[in-house]
Amino acid sequence: MRMLAISGAQSEAHLPFAGLHQLLQPLLGQLDALPSPQRAALEAAFGLSDTDAHWLDRPTCDVLAFVARRVHFEPVVLVLAVRDGIDNPFETAWAPGACDPAA
Repeated sequence: MRMLAISGAQSEAHLPFAGLHQLLQPLLGQLDALPSPQRAALEAAFGLSDTDAHWLDRPTCDVLAFVARRVHFEPVVLVLAVRDGIDNPFETAWAPGACDPAA
């Protein structure tokens, strides 16, 4: 099993896709295996092409919430932690029947 991990930093919270970059950096060598649209999107997010594109930046939170809503039938585990008293950007990410620690 391959494990990828990230942690947010307050100083990077304003940088679009900073968390996604940290999460996917170890996988960049496999970009050629992706279908063209997904490869192009990641290349843009990582600044590898000239296409514009709590402390994790909002775009990364949006991507992770999107993934969380869709992987509940896949052999994937997604663990997210948010401090108490902080706005939780993943609150709506849990699919019906998924393990929601806030429930």
